[in-house]
Amino acid sequence: MGGGEVNAMGTKMRRGIAVAIISAAMCLTGIVAANATVVGWGGRDVTFTPPTLNGPVDAMIQLKVGTNAGKYLIGGSFTNAGGNAAIDYVARLNADGTIDTGFTSPVLSAGTGTCNDGGTTSPTLTVRTLLETQTTSGSNTAGKIYIGGNFTNASGDAKMDYLIRVNASGGAANTGFYPTGNGLSTGTVSYTNCVQTMFTAEGSGATLNLVVGTQANGVSKEVFDTGANATGFTSPTINPSSGAITSGFYCTSGCGGNRYVLGGGFSGINSDTKLARLVRLTTAGAVDTTAYPTTDGTSAGTVLFDAKVNSIALDTSDNSILVGGKFTGKIAKVALSNFAPAAGYTAPVSGTGSTLDGDVWSVAVDPTDPEDPIGGNPSYVFAGGFTDGGDKPQCDYICNSDTSGNVGWYFESPPPTDVVRVVTVNSHADTNVGKYMIGGAFTDLGGNTSTDYVARLNQATPASITINSAGGNNAGGTDGIRTFYSNGQWQVLREGAGQ
Repeated sequence: MGGGEVNAMGTKMRRGIAVAIISAAMCLTGIVAANATVVGWGGRDVTFTPPTLNGPVDAMIQLKVGTNAGKYLIGGSFTNAGGNAAIDYVARLNADGTIDTGFTSPVLSAGTGTCNDGGTTSPTLTVRTLLETQTTSGSNTAGKIYIGGNFTNASGDAKMDYLIRVNASGGAANTGFYPTGNGLSTGTVSYTNCVQTMFTAEGSGATLNLVVGTQANGVSKEVFDTGANATGFTSPTINPSSGAITSGFYCTSGCGGNRYVLGGGFSGINSDTKLARLVRLTTAGAVDTTAYPTTDGTSAGTVLFDAKVNSIALDTSDNSILVGGKFTGKIAKVALSNFAPAAGYTAPVSGTGSTLDGDVWSVAVDPTDPEDPIGGNPSYVFAGGFTDGGDKPQCDYICNSDTSGNVGWYFESPPPTDVVRVVTVNSHADTNVGKYMIGGAFTDLGGNTSTDYVARLNQATPASITINSAGGNNAGGTDGIRTFYSNGQWQVLREGAGQ
């Protein structure tokens, strides 16, 4: 039996066990209330209690530096968090979801026009992207926070538009970082519309750079310490000028050299319409024409993306890029080397066999696939506005697949009630490592109306599951039904009575 056959059989065996658990729970409906929830892989993490928000979450990162490591920074268009109107647009959450009052939200004003997010909302004031300084870079100490979005006059300063830096504790925008041509308050502002994405690139210390993608200003490179325009970089012409740069990352290997990989809504670069919605640039801003997002990876092929790319993520296990967006097919996988379709991948579809019935807004790579019995393979998480993923109708707004595009039978997310705008995979080495954070416009998660706009999902099925007779989920020891695997068999117990 070949390695692939072993993997396939092992996967089917685990999936069969998952079905058996669910079936066993269903057989107990005479004891367990109908609204009881099995909180397994993809299920709501009941150890995370989100704060009450009054608007969507559009950006989220897990912090890594100092005493804030493991906490979360969220951004969006909310104007009240936990009943506190002073906590608006940006908030810091403790690992358990409670608001960390040690972070002060900066004062922001509405931007000009709207920040197109590819969905039904177009907020005039929202935070769209966040970044934490991981290491000290010149005068820029580790832990400081970069905030990008659709805002102007941060902290009342007319030169603080669309991109700012604050201390780890938040507060007023740092006057040591100005998003202007010279990095000073005397310079000309670099951005006139919404900042959609940013990432660090090249060098270390004072030579570190910040690559910024916007809704209509294309892409720029700033000096990480000051916000001044970096020398030696010329931005290509984005077609059309309103073609947003929505996502990107810095590539150092497997992509023809040090490159910026960018995705967005542009229909071409430098008038080349075959470079639609995905492009590689050199660190000087020149277009890398050895990679085309076409059927054969060259300018002779047919373009792959006929509409906006919302999100891209790098899979280092096979040097591929996972792509999600509004385009036909909604989700795709291309080779990092030339952007041609990756071999062996078929995009997930709806239960009817057609394209997903809603856009994919965010994609992420989970380095560990909990459904892989052999191990070593990643899985893909994708989220958006779809309400039926693969042949699993419960894949509403968020779902999971293996690297070939097969929707995970073992993934059981309680369905949100609305769009999931962002999904991330925890990487901080604590008890929550590997879990999934989601943010968006939903105000209910699997019937839990206190879980709105932000939530955490389990990454793996727990060793034992307790289904409380009242419909909730409690740790072992309370009166309820518990299933667990022991001595080669699955056992079902009624907890409180010790049966």
